[in-house]
Amino acid sequence: HNYHKTSKRPMKLKIGYVSGDFYDHSVSYFFLPILKGVNSTQFDIYCYSDSHKSDSMTDQLKSNTYAWKDIVGLNSDQVFELIRKDDIDILVDLSGYTGTYRLDLFAKRAAPIQVSYLGYPNTTGMSRIDYRLVDDWTDPTGKAEQLYSESLVRLASGFLCYSPNPSAPCVSELPANGNGRGVCFGSFNSFHKITDELLSAWAEILLSLEGSTLIIKTGALHEESMRDTIHAQLEKLGIEPARVELLGWNFEKLSHLDVYSKVDIHLDTSPYNGTTTTCEALWQGVPTVTLTGDVHRARVGVSILTQVGLSDYIAKDLNEYVTIAVKKAGDLSGLSELRKTLREQMRNSMLMDVEALSTELASAYEAMYLEYTDKA
Repeated sequence: HNYHKTSKRPMKLKIGYVSGDFYDHSVSYFFLPILKGVNSTQFDIYCYSDSHKSDSMTDQLKSNTYAWKDIVGLNSDQVFELIRKDDIDILVDLSGYTGTYRLDLFAKRAAPIQVSYLGYPNTTGMSRIDYRLVDDWTDPTGKAEQLYSESLVRLASGFLCYSPNPSAPCVSELPANGNGRGVCFGSFNSFHKITDELLSAWAEILLSLEGSTLIIKTGALHEESMRDTIHAQLEKLGIEPARVELLGWNFEKLSHLDVYSKVDIHLDTSPYNGTTTTCEALWQGVPTVTLTGDVHRARVGVSILTQVGLSDYIAKDLNEYVTIAVKKAGDLSGLSELRKTLREQMRNSMLMDVEALSTELASAYEAMYLEYTDKA
């Protein structure tokens, strides 16, 4: 599958994105701004969608795309031929090894330049994926390179650009001000991201603050046996069940966001941070305490909070994580003020600066193409 390399530059570069998540899925909340911001005079965007699901998010993505190709049910060779026929210059994988993925296309080199981005927080380990898009917070220069088979390309304003749910509820008043009880902490990340070490830290936070409570909301807690297990584990750590509310997922996205109206401070998971969850919490006015690690998936919180201007919520170790949570909980007027302004602060931050991301992404794609033709 060798390309006939030519130094003749196409009028417009064709960028192809492959994903199984082009619907109301976390990846789409970060992909939509990219489509909206991309300068259509510079690029033609092709989306190769491998999802059976379709909803209003799918429609939004479609309407911001030059060409939409449904690849559900097509085998690898058929999709490979389709991408070759479309003459894609840069093919970007948004799934990694998650959900429905099509990395076999990249192994066959369906496009001359191949990139990994957004949906998978690690290296693909594939020699034929040339680049990976990150930022300097998730992957500090000089430290992260050895962890990847891909060449790292860092986007200066952060690798994420967030688009909130347009029907997200308004930000509520700080619950701790009106409930006559202590501060309420929340954890809304996936269940498998919650480690024993984290549960101990959460118990320590609750024990330091009289009357404080915790809401853990995650899919697995639909099951009573799982709820019993967590309650028993926390009870061993000195936290009686009355202080911890355990909730399964609501299938209604908005009622999920409504639960933030009960939460004063959100607690991130580590060593696998939240991404969409952290952004949703912030959008609802709820700051997140994050714990920094030394690999990408443990540093996404650093990237998000730094972009929004909340570096004081970033802990470098577990002790500091507990200290920050306790300290912030002790300043209700500060929390209350931040809650009122956080959505606006976020809207004006790098995390939602579509123009900045688009410009940087465009430069990155141009540079990749230039490097490719230079080798020709």
